[in-house]
Amino acid sequence: MKKYKNLIPLLLVCFMALSIYSDYAGAKEKTVKISENLELARENRKKGVVQDALTYYEKVMALEKNFAVELEVGEMLEEAELYKEAEEWGEHLVDKFPKEAEGYSFLLAQYIVNRDYESSFQLNDKAVNNGCDNETFHSLLAEIDYLYEYAYGQYEDVITFSAGMAAGLMEGKWQLVDGKGNATAYDFQKAGLYNGEVFPVKRKGKWQYVTADGSKKIDISKLGDCEELGSLIGNLFKAKCKGVYGYYNIQMEEIAGGFEVASSMNEGLGAVSSKGKWKVLDSKGMQVGKEYKDIVINVRDVAYQNERIWVSDDGKGYYMIDAAGERVGQIEVEATRGFTVSEEPAAIEQGGKWGFMDNQGEMVIKPQYEDARSFCNGYAAVKQKGVWGFIDAQGEMVIEPQFADARDFSDGSVFVKRGEKFELLMLYRNNYK
Repeated sequence: MKKYKNLIPLLLVCFMALSIYSDYAGAKEKTVKISENLELARENRKKGVVQDALTYYEKVMALEKNFAVELEVGEMLEEAELYKEAEEWGEHLVDKFPKEAEGYSFLLAQYIVNRDYESSFQLNDKAVNNGCDNETFHSLLAEIDYLYEYAYGQYEDVITFSAGMAAGLMEGKWQLVDGKGNATAYDFQKAGLYNGEVFPVKRKGKWQYVTADGSKKIDISKLGDCEELGSLIGNLFKAKCKGVYGYYNIQMEEIAGGFEVASSMNEGLGAVSSKGKWKVLDSKGMQVGKEYKDIVINVRDVAYQNERIWVSDDGKGYYMIDAAGERVGQIEVEATRGFTVSEEPAAIEQGGKWGFMDNQGEMVIKPQYEDARSFCNGYAAVKQKGVWGFIDAQGEMVIEPQFADARDFSDGSVFVKRGEKFELLMLYRNNYK
């Protein structure tokens, strides 16, 4: 938040004048003087004579410490469209009267007028800490809740956020990117999903696991030349070597292999396919339940999420099973993206429209969209009239459809496609610190 030391000289007089009547004697006379000067200040304010009004307000403030009077000064500056000066005066009010809720609302209004959204959300923290985030303050803050800016950088393709990090393809090379849009490492031929510690990347023709700064962490050369490397989840990862997928531990020991398709393992369960048949494997490579025509792998390359796996017996209708392979609920859907994260709904298709279902089979947002991605960190991308926007958990459209494509949110940041390139959209509410 900016300081108010740079007030124009006209306002600095207010502070210097506070000693004018410091030795004024007599309570009765003091009260009379306050009343007289306050009346003259308000008369000049009404006439729009700001400098004369300030002169009389200064005299009142020299006689007593009064929040209501000082707030009037700010409101007068606002009326005179001296918005920058009003903002600086508001900062003075909040510092001098930290327990007055009206001061916070006044200052927030000035920040919004001056489009200083970062300071707006910093002020919210201060208001909350002082118990001054009243209804008026919340109403003002709601006006800017979903305003955003774009980080520097445009990408041909992106890997969705996971554990606060993503990857972007720029000029043919993959970069590792954080939630502020900062590239932390460069020049990879390919990149995968971050697990909170390492990325799978291809560098100089070799796959390996690296930290967010690009430092080599785990060498997989013992497996030979691999064509693909999955995210390391727990102690297990998938790799495609010599044309087939297998699961390995960090000692490079194969747990199971020989598959045409495989998801990454998550919480000890993965999905694999061979010769058109799908099955679920546990962390020891043992089959769980029966075989299926299809199993859904989500955007983070896992089949098991939110205690559920989406499966299909005929490739047309999909339903949920639990970790033991038991069916959950009787509803079948036409298609689904699967659950992206725990405790948030999955995007499902029913009747040619997309909506959202929880892991108990309850339809939490009825099908109504042309397309949708599953909820992630409180928001879901939805498609209407050929373009993408975002809804919140209540189904309210918080960012209007306008993008050619959209990915998943991570702590207030999300990749969206404008024109031919992806850019990182950052909500001010989550990116002000």
